[in-house]
Amino acid sequence: MAPESLNTRAEKLLNRLVQVREHEQVAGARDAIEQVKARVRQRREALLEIAQAVPELRERGVAVPAAAEPAAGALSKAKSTLRSAASAVVGNDLAAIVERIKAESLDKALVVADKIAKTSVVKLNTAVDERRRQLLPEGLDRKVTPYPGVSESLVFRLEQAQSTLKATVDGVRAADLAKRLDKIVVAVETWERDRPELERALEDNHPEIKVFLREAAGDGAPWHLITPRVREWLGDPQNTASLKVVLRP
Repeated sequence: MAPESLNTRAEKLLNRLVQVREHEQVAGARDAIEQVKARVRQRREALLEIAQAVPELRERGVAVPAAAEPAAGALSKAKSTLRSAASAVVGNDLAAIVERIKAESLDKALVVADKIAKTSVVKLNTAVDERRRQLLPEGLDRKVTPYPGVSESLVFRLEQAQSTLKATVDGVRAADLAKRLDKIVVAVETWERDRPELERALEDNHPEIKVFLREAAGDGAPWHLITPRVREWLGDPQNTASLKVVLRP
């Protein structure tokens, strides 16, 4: 069998290169289509989450402002553009689909839908945070002090509730806002139920000991508060497990 000529080998090589190039173009077209599909899906899901979140939040006492709920016209337009975008990525002709998804109008439609969703989510977060502030119980800024005789579980519950109630509602997905508000309501109930129990542990002591403990829980108790009654109380190891002496300049 005669060896292939240089020209034949070169021609075969060029044919293979053409095939590789065509394959890359097809793969690139499919990637571009999948990216647009993902954008359409994300915008559609975001608008659906907002539509579902609004009534749930209103049921929980959130004053949802009109600006937080997409206007009927804007929402209808966004849905229409998303339907158009979905239609643009359907078909068997990859070249035609790629041309459609490159259209400036399609990109603008997706941008509009994205802006509507983001603006609404921000405003819903603001409305839920306003509801959080309305629910805040009195004395929330007071330190949770593990007074002697108080259980660790009680202190932990109060610290967790305090942390939840002080945290600003921001950057939460629309679908998760109702759950966040439910968590806040539970934290309010925990605080109002358990905080008095913490205070009762303090109130059960002699007045001089109460003054000493309140000061010690703050910036520190001055030495003159260690009265004979307090020294006697400090003599019990069970009362000093959470106490320490700190020297300050």
